Amino acid sequence: ISQPRLNLTPAQVAEAAMRQATAPPSAVKRSAALTKDAASALGVRDYSQAHSVATQAIELNPRNAQAYNFRAIADNKLQRYNDAVYDASAALGLAPGNSPALQSRSWALNNQKKYKEGLADANVILESEPENPYAYQNRAFALAGLGQREEMLSSLKRSAELDPRFQPRYEA
Repeated sequence: ISQPRLNLTPAQVAEAAMRQATAPPSAVKRSAALTKDAASALGVRDYSQAHSVATQAIELNPRNAQAYNFRAIADNKLQRYNDAVYDASAALGLAPGNSPALQSRSWALNNQKKYKEGLADANVILESEPENPYAYQNRAFALAGLGQREEMLSSLKRSAELDPRFQPRYEA
C-alpha cells in the first residue's frame, strides 16, 4: 500500500494495511532507520524529503505504522490531504487508536471540509488524552466548519489553557 489508491474508505485502507506480508528482519531494521530519517526531515521542515524517506521505509516494511504516519504528516504539510487521509488510515489499521495518526487524519479531513469525520477523530483522541491541546485545535477547526461557534470557542480556549502557544488563536 505504498501508493494511495482512489475510492477507498479509511476502513478499507486500514484493512489492506493489516493484510500486508511481514518483511524480513533486515528490511524491518532498515525501515526503522529510514523512519528516524523521516522524523529528522520533518523536524527541519523538509517535507518532501520526509515524504520520500517515509515512502522508502514503507516499501521495505509495509507494516511500519510510524512511517505511514510520518508520511501522512508530510502529506498534510504539502497540502496533499487525500494522501494524508490514506496514509493516516493505513497507520491506524496497523496501530489502532494511535493518537498521532488520528491527529494527522483529523487535520486532513478538516482540510477536505469533512468536518464530521475530522471531529470524530479529534473526539477519539480526547477520550484517551483529555489534555491534548492539538486535539482541541482539530476539534475547533471541525466545529468552525460545522458552524458551531460557541463549541469552537470552548475548544480553542481549552487548547490555549493547555498550551500557551495556542493563546493567539483563541484571542483572534
